[in-house]
Amino acid sequence: MEVKEAILNRKSIRKYLPNSIEKDTLQRLLETTRRSPTWKNAQGYKIAVVQDKTKENITRDFLTAIESGLAENPDYPYQDFYPNYIKKRMLELGAAYFGHMQVDRKDKEKRKELMLENFKFFGAPVGIFFLMEKGMNYWSTLDLGILIGTFLIAARDEGLETIAQASLAAFPDIVRKNLGLEDKWTVAVGVSLGYGDLEDNTNKFLSPRTESSEIVHFFD
Repeated sequence: MEVKEAILNRKSIRKYLPNSIEKDTLQRLLETTRRSPTWKNAQGYKIAVVQDKTKENITRDFLTAIESGLAENPDYPYQDFYPNYIKKRMLELGAAYFGHMQVDRKDKEKRKELMLENFKFFGAPVGIFFLMEKGMNYWSTLDLGILIGTFLIAARDEGLETIAQASLAAFPDIVRKNLGLEDKWTVAVGVSLGYGDLEDNTNKFLSPRTESSEIVHFFD
């Protein structure tokens, strides 16, 4: 697959086929990802791959936490303030997705059902957690973002699909417990990985992008 095609046609996949990922395929993907650019070769991150029983245990603990009313406590709290033009894009995306799924904004039960799928890895066979050590600053965070972007694109070259999820980092203590991680490791984001069920209506939604003129400026 050409890089351009992998980028332009990539989208967040929210329903996966039950097919497992071959070990060689997964290892090759991770080896490709490791070549992601990193400032001064710092590589200030770790990648945790969860499958099978470990993934099932994490899902169980996530759902138990939610049903018990446990408040989310991400290591990297969600931003409260956004400029209006950015907030507008986010609200429009939510409306477009729920409209595509034919879910009324007042239908709390259906919205909750869709929300809970996040914590089930949308049925994907593999979950990826991207970790950083406490105390890392802007440059390591930038490196991690580049690493995640590289992973999302490289996955498509292997015939795999993904969705990056803040929700998978909403209960980091659950992740640390199940993976036996020291407290020094923070959970930045999670990604569901697998073979996408591309015929399912859920996956026929493609999020829009704003006009290039709003993002790109030339200075001659």
